[in-house]
Amino acid sequence: MGLIRTCLERLSRRMAFWRRLPEPFSFVRVLVTPDASLSHFRPGANWCDPELIAVVSRFVKPGDVVWDVGANVGVFGAAAAARSGPAGRVLCVEPDLALVRLIRKTSGRLPAACAKLETLAAAVADAAGIAEFHIAERGRASNGLAKFGDRSQTGGVRERQLVPVVSLDDLLKVSAAPALLKIDVEGAEAVIFDGARRVLDEARPIIYVEVGEQNAEKVTRQLHAASYDLFDPKKPLDGQAQLPACIWNTLAIPRKPDEVK
Repeated sequence: MGLIRTCLERLSRRMAFWRRLPEPFSFVRVLVTPDASLSHFRPGANWCDPELIAVVSRFVKPGDVVWDVGANVGVFGAAAAARSGPAGRVLCVEPDLALVRLIRKTSGRLPAACAKLETLAAAVADAAGIAEFHIAERGRASNGLAKFGDRSQTGGVRERQLVPVVSLDDLLKVSAAPALLKIDVEGAEAVIFDGARRVLDEARPIIYVEVGEQNAEKVTRQLHAASYDLFDPKKPLDGQAQLPACIWNTLAIPRKPDEVK
């Protein structure tokens, strides 16, 4: 099975094809590549993570600004554009130029009923600069900044690139503040929040973030210090007890001003 998977991963590197998003966003097509995830081969609606679609459906409203940090092929961003509509705006931030090209082609074919989908070819960390970025051998979904190490699922490093780096607070210079912020950055999440003082204190978006085990303690402290409560995105909020600490996919909800201690 391992050999078959390796062959599929390597043969799929130059492939790209259009897939329709699952309901309720099936009027939108996204240009995907199995080089980002072999799940893109799956038939039916299960080719993309249903949790991404669920979070957009629950928390994006018409006219919202949404930031998709670590956008991959732009599934979350495209769904958010469909949900937020012409009055909204979606910014996809992704350092891998191969994936950025796919997102830009998707953006060019979005229906008029969608928000404007913009892309920024950059990584996000705590401060502006230039950093080494690794393209994963096994699939581009495991790409990441070199300083945070390579996870076992990368299967090694296919290519090393230099990429521009910005902070979340830098993004406020070019975009309105987000109502929803999604972060999937393969180990850089704690450093990203170090560069997000204004975003956390002033913009106060709902945050959907992938948190690695090695960063869970620090990210929990960061979000609690910014007066965010933590929840499991797979469960309804009504009646759900707050999480004591971040889990792999964490939903962070800002407390209302009268709830902040």
